[in-house]
Amino acid sequence: MSTGSLPVGTTGVAYSQTLTASGGTAPYTWSVATGTLAAGLSLEPSTGVISGSPTTAGQSDFTVKVIDSGSRSATRALSITVGTPVSVGTSSLPDGSTGSAYSQTLSASGGTGAYTWAVTAGALPTGLSLAAGTGVISGTPSASGTFNFTVRATDGASRTDSRGLSMVVDTPVSVSTASLPAGTTGQSYSQTLTATGGTGPYTWTISAGALPAGVSLGSDGSITGTPSATGTASFTVRAQDSASAAATRALSIVVTAPVSVTTTTLASGTLGTAYSRTVAATGGTGSYTWAVTAGSLPTGLSLGSGNGTISGTPTAAGTFTFTVRATDGASRTGSASLSITVAAALPGTFNKTSPTSGTSRVSRTLATLTWAASSGATSYEYCYDSSRNSVCNGTWVSVGANRTATISGLGSRLNYEWQVRAVNTGGTRLANNGTWWRFTSAT
Repeated sequence: MSTGSLPVGTTGVAYSQTLTASGGTAPYTWSVATGTLAAGLSLEPSTGVISGSPTTAGQSDFTVKVIDSGSRSATRALSITVGTPVSVGTSSLPDGSTGSAYSQTLSASGGTGAYTWAVTAGALPTGLSLAAGTGVISGTPSASGTFNFTVRATDGASRTDSRGLSMVVDTPVSVSTASLPAGTTGQSYSQTLTATGGTGPYTWTISAGALPAGVSLGSDGSITGTPSATGTASFTVRAQDSASAAATRALSIVVTAPVSVTTTTLASGTLGTAYSRTVAATGGTGSYTWAVTAGSLPTGLSLGSGNGTISGTPTAAGTFTFTVRATDGASRTGSASLSITVAAALPGTFNKTSPTSGTSRVSRTLATLTWAASSGATSYEYCYDSSRNSVCNGTWVSVGANRTATISGLGSRLNYEWQVRAVNTGGTRLANNGTWWRFTSAT
C-alpha cells in the first residue's frame, strides 16, 4: 500500500482522498479492516476513495485492507483528524486616537495548529500593522478617519477564514475651553465647557480644586449658579468621551463684587469757570470705561471715557441731570444718576461811595446811599438797620439798575450800618467787599 497518511478534515466541509497501492495484479478492492472512519466519511471499495463531509471533530484511527485480483492483500494503519472550521472571532475593534499607542489582538477558533494572520483587502489605519504570527494590531495611529479592511486567519492545515473589520481613529480628546469669564457675586453665572476629538458625548467632572461657592458643574459641561463670595477659584476640569478617553484642563473663575458707581453728588460749577470733577466706582475687575447713557452734561463739559473725569468750561447756566455708566474689563456695568448745577458768573467787584463808614449827622429824612457800578450786574439791592451786626436784619430792597437809594425815617442820633450787593442775570449776588459801612444819624 502506497498511502502513508491522510490530510485533516473539517466538519461540514467536503472531504475526498484516494488511497493508492502498488504491486500485485489490479484491480484492487478496498475495505476498512479495523476501526472506523470519521463520522460522515465512507470508503469506496472499487476505487479506494474516502469521501463525504465529516460531522464530528476528533481523530479516527483505522486499518485499511487492499486485495488484488489474485487475492493477495496488504494492510495499512491510518488516521484522519477532523477539526472544526477556522473562524475569526473578532467582530469589531475599539476606536483609536491619533498620537496614542494602540494594541488589540485578533482571535480565531477552529482549525488546527497556530494561525497565520494577514490583511487581504483594504488597509489598516496609518501607523498600525498586523503581526502575522500573533494577530496583534499595534502601533500609533497618525491619521484620523474610518478604515475598512479584511483580515484572514490561516491554520496549520492551510484552512482559512476571513472577516471584514473597520476601525475609527479619532483625534485625541482635548478640552477646548481655554478660559472662563469673570463672575459677579449675587448675579447668575452660566458658561458651557467644550471639547474636541474622541467620540462624543463627553462627561464632565472636576478632577482638582473647586468652583466658586454657589456654582456647580453639570455632567454636560455647563457651569451654572450664583457666586456668593469674591475671589479667584482655580480648578481642573476633566472631559471623558464615550470610549473612556479623557483630557483635562486647568481653569479659573474670578468672582468680584458688582460694579458700583460710588459718586453720589457733584460740585456745582460756575458759568465761564473751568470745572473738573472725577466720578468713581468700585467692584468689577480691571479698569473702568465711562459713558453718559441718559440726559446730558452741562454745555461745555465732557466725560473722559478712560478716567471718569468730567471737565471743561460751562457755557450755559442751569441744573443738568444725567446718568453715568461704568463698564469694567469683563463688560459688567454699574450706573448712577447725577446732576451738576451751573450758576451764572458772579458780578464784578465794586465799591460803595457814600455815606462812608464813620460818617455822622446823616440826614434823618433824606439820606442818600450811593455806590459804583459792578460789571455783569443787572440790578442792585441794599439793606440798612441799626443792629450793627453785619447782617441784614431787615429786608434787601431792589433798586433795579440804579446806583443810588434814598432812605428816610431815621431815628435821632442812632448808629446804622448799610450794605449793597450786585445781582446778575442768573440771580447770583455779590456784596460789596463783604464789609458793612456804619454811620450815625443827625439829631
